[in-house]
Amino acid sequence: MKKLLALPFLAIILLSGCISHLSQQECVTEDWKNTGFADSSRGHTLRDISSITNDCSKFGITIGARKMKDYQAGWNLGRDKYCTNVDAAYNLGSNGRPYPDMCPPQNYAAFKSAYDRGESAYQLEVTQEQLQATQEELRRTNQKLDNLNAQLNER
Repeated sequence: MKKLLALPFLAIILLSGCISHLSQQECVTEDWKNTGFADSSRGHTLRDISSITNDCSKFGITIGARKMKDYQAGWNLGRDKYCTNVDAAYNLGSNGRPYPDMCPPQNYAAFKSAYDRGESAYQLEVTQEQLQATQEELRRTNQKLDNLNAQLNER
């Protein structure tokens, strides 16, 4: 149950971390291949190229197609690193996180398998927590019934 309550807060934190605007310095000096690699090797999706170009255009800086190709190439390399990390896959699943679209199951079968094992563990934990909550509710209901029966027997 604790995990279920924490999910909305976790989503807000994670989503707020995805919204980033580039500084003028970053637009000028960014190593786009390394940036792409860093993004995907941490499990981040491919950045919206229009947001990058919009951020930099505010400073009068044009991000050319070559830099975007560098970013894409780095991102692809980082994705291969991320999507072969079966420990990360299991952790995603066991924490109830969604399967990352960046790791197509047909290309990363071991990653998907580890994710599925983690997701099964998570679902088992959620089911156990729900069962415990139901058992507790049943215990309270039985206690109320016992109290009512005792009151009826006293009359």
